Amino acid sequence: MPKLNTLECRQAFQILQQLCEAELPVSGSLKVRKLLRTIAEHLDDVEQTRLAKIKQHAELDDEGQIKVGEGGEVIFKSEEDEAAFRAEFEELMLLDTELPVSLTEADLGMTLPVEKQAQIKPRDLLLLGDLLE
Repeated sequence: MPKLNTLECRQAFQILQQLCEAELPVSGSLKVRKLLRTIAEHLDDVEQTRLAKIKQHAELDDEGQIKVGEGGEVIFKSEEDEAAFRAEFEELMLLDTELPVSLTEADLGMTLPVEKQAQIKPRDLLLLGDLLE
């Protein structure tokens, strides 16, 4: 099964959402759905962890909310806390998740006659990375 890190998952998620609008064979549609669900769950877990890490390293107001500056940036307790958060965030972005399926050319309708194939840009296929067999 393919593995993608968080950054790759973010890219793949956007492309898979675009594929939801395409006419694909049933097998492809089911795989896209399964991949979207798995990636969405991973991205949600990462976001929850990111927010917890910010709260751990940021200054908090009297109500326990994260303090932000005038420009909307997080105010960290110290430079060390900011550096620690940035290192933890980078680790989160490189975190791998195993995906339940991969996509084949047939799943994307690429084996159909040209006039019946879904249209996708080569750039988008590159962004799908290891999801394509």
